[in-house]
Amino acid sequence: NFCQLQKQVNKIKNLMNQGLENAPQSLVQGFGQIIKACEHTLISATNMKK
Repeated sequence: NFCQLQKQVNKIKNLMNQGLENAPQSLVQGFGQIIKACEHTLISATNMKK
């Protein structure tokens, strides 16, 4: 569900802030795009379910 996804997103973002400070910006942006895609997919699935 959406709340679980948000918790996982927050965990990933925290890990990214801690461990990826020296990571290439493209890697950080890639993770951001994956997170957004998951959010959009979950929202679409929720809307289709209605």
